[in-house]
Amino acid sequence: MLTVLGLTSAEQDLYEFLVPRSPMSMEALANSGIDDHLPTIDRLVRLGLVVRLPGQVAAIPPRLAFDALLHRRSAQLAETRRHLRALAMTAASPSVPHAAGDAVAPVYGAEAIARAVDMVQRSAEREVRAFDAPPYAANPLVANEVQMDLLANGTTYRTLYDRRGLEIPGRLQHVLGSLRCGEEARVVGNLPMKMMIADETVGIVPIADNAHVMHGMVVRDPTLMASLSTLFELRWTRAVPLSVYAAATSGPKLHVGTAAPTPAERSVLTLLVSGLTDSEIAAHLGWHERTVRKHVHAMKARLGATTRYQAGILAVKAGWLRGGGTDPDLPTRGR
Repeated sequence: MLTVLGLTSAEQDLYEFLVPRSPMSMEALANSGIDDHLPTIDRLVRLGLVVRLPGQVAAIPPRLAFDALLHRRSAQLAETRRHLRALAMTAASPSVPHAAGDAVAPVYGAEAIARAVDMVQRSAEREVRAFDAPPYAANPLVANEVQMDLLANGTTYRTLYDRRGLEIPGRLQHVLGSLRCGEEARVVGNLPMKMMIADETVGIVPIADNAHVMHGMVVRDPTLMASLSTLFELRWTRAVPLSVYAAATSGPKLHVGTAAPTPAERSVLTLLVSGLTDSEIAAHLGWHERTVRKHVHAMKARLGATTRYQAGILAVKAGWLRGGGTDPDLPTRGR
C-alpha cells in the first residue's frame, strides 16, 4: 500500500519490519536475514522514515513520518494535475484545436466532441459553466466522471438545464445526484444552444443536425468567449433553482387552467421566475405593487400553485413563457 507514496516493495517491507522492533541494532538487523538492507536504510533515511543512532537504526512512528510524506505527495499530485491541464490545452489532435491562433475550430463526430468536452473541463482552473439541452451526443444518464473528479478537487460547476432534458426518464434524479456532489444547477424552459465554458478562456458549442449532435466548435477567441459568458449569466439570473423545480415536479399533479396568460401576466411571470419580489417587479414595470400582487394571485389560482416559485415552475411547464407578451425590459406605465 505504501508504494503509492513512492516506496519500493523492499523499502516498505524493511520499514514495517523495523516499526515494532525499533530501536534495533545493526548487528541484529544484519542477522535478520534481510538482504541488501544498507542501501534501503539509506533511502528510508532520506525519506524521513528512519533515523540512524550509534550502532542502531529506528523507524520514525508512522503517524509522525507519513504526515510529512503525504503532504509532499499531495503537493506533487496537485502540480501534476496543473501540468496535465496545461498539456490538455496543447494536445495535438486532428479534431481539437491546439494552436494559439485557433480562435474557433470545428470538431466532427461524437468521439471528437467527447474529447473536446473533456479537454474544456480539464482546462478549468476555477469554474465550469454549461448549457445542458437535448439532443445529447452521449447517454445523459451516465455520470460525468471528469466533473466528479474536478468537483472533489474544488472546481465550481454551474449548469443551466433545459427542462426538456430533465423530462427524460431518470434524468432528474441523476442530476440531483450531481447536486449532492456540489454542482450548482438551475432550470429554464428552453435553451437556445448547448455549450460548456472553462473559466473565460475556452468553450465548446455542440451543434445538432437532424436531432443528432454531429459537430461543434471549440472557441478560444476572447471576444466570443466574453459573449458566451454574458449569455450564460443572463440566462442564469432568470432561471429557477433545480431544487425548487424538483420539489414542484415531484409533488402531486396540478391541473393548469385553460386560459392562456395575458401579455401583462407574461411580463410578471418572466420577472417572477428571475427571483424578483413583487415590489421589484412593480418598480421594473412601472406598476403599483398591488397590481402585481393581483396578477400573481390570479395566476397562482389558475395554476394550482401554493407559492410564487411553484407558480413560476408550473407556468414554464405549461408553456406560458413561450413567445409573445410584453418585453419585461420595457416598462409599461399606467397599469
